Amino acid sequence: FSAGMLARAAELPGQGSLHSLSRHQLSADLSVAEIGGSDRYRAKGRIDQDVANGSIRIREGAGGTLAGLIGLPGLGAIDLDLQADGDRAANTVAITLAAGALSASGQGTISLVDRRADIDFSAKAPAMQPRQDVSWQSLTLDGHMHGAFDVPDLSGTLQIDDAKIAGAGIAQLAAEVSGSGGQLDIKVTATRLRLPGSDPDLFAETPLVVTAHANLGAAPAIAFAISHPLLSASGQVNIENGAALAAVVTIPSLAPFAATQNVDLRGSATLKIDASQSGPQTNLALDGQIRAEGSSLMGRLLGDNATLTLQ
Repeated sequence: FSAGMLARAAELPGQGSLHSLSRHQLSADLSVAEIGGSDRYRAKGRIDQDVANGSIRIREGAGGTLAGLIGLPGLGAIDLDLQADGDRAANTVAITLAAGALSASGQGTISLVDRRADIDFSAKAPAMQPRQDVSWQSLTLDGHMHGAFDVPDLSGTLQIDDAKIAGAGIAQLAAEVSGSGGQLDIKVTATRLRLPGSDPDLFAETPLVVTAHANLGAAPAIAFAISHPLLSASGQVNIENGAALAAVVTIPSLAPFAATQNVDLRGSATLKIDASQSGPQTNLALDGQIRAEGSSLMGRLLGDNATLTLQ
C-alpha cells in the first residue's frame, strides 16, 4: 500500500482455509495477525444451504490498514464484530463497530434463499478529524432496510454538524432517504455552505438543497434537482447498459459571481449537458446560452444572445 493510504507500514501474514462449492454452500476459517503489532483479523463461519452462521472480528490500532483503505487514516482504533446465527426461520445478524469515538450498530434478520433482509442500523460520533481535510463536530445516522436485496424498502436520516471537507465547510448537512419497492427519494440540505475561493460565503446565505428520485428496478435511473437562488440544475442519470447524463444548469443572475472578481457583468446563463459512456468511450456535448450585459469587456463581447457549443 502507498504511504498516503496507510498511516504506518504493516506486515499482515494470514493462515486458514476457505472452501466454496457455491454462494449457497461455503465455509471459512481465516486468521490474519500483524507482525510486531496488535492488529488482528478473524473470520470463522459457514453458509450452509443459504443459512449463515459464524463471526468476523477486527481489532485494529490507530492508523491501521482498514482505516487507510477507506481513506480515513485518522479514524482511530477500530473494533468490529459481525455475528450471524440461527436457521432458515430466523437467520439473525448483528454488527457493532467502534472506530475512535464513532460508534455504530446494526441488527436484524436475513434470508439468503429469498434474498431479503430486515435490518435496523445507527451510528453517532462527537467531534472528530479522521483525515487532515475531513472533520465534523457531531454525526448521527439512523436507518432501516426491509425487503428484497435489490428493491428494498429504505428509510434513514443523517445529520452532520460543522462539517469540513477539502476546504469546504457546511454548518449543517442533513440527509433523508425513504422509499419502497426499489423507488427511493433522497433529500440533502446543506446549510451555510462555504466553498474555497475569493468569496467563500457566496452560497452561505440560503441553504442549498439537492433532491433525487432513484429507480432501482428493471431500468435503473436517477432523476435529480439542485436548488439555490444563485444556481439551479435538474437532470437524469440512466445507468442501464452504460451511463448517460442529461442535465440543464441555470444561473439566473451572473452578477453575484462576477462581483467576486470585481467585474461588471450582469445577465443570465443556461447550460445543457449531455454525456454518455459506453465501454472505454465517453461522449460529451455542451450547449449554452448567455444573455450578458455590463461595462466589462466580457459583458460587451458576449452581448445579450451568446451561444456556447462543444461536442
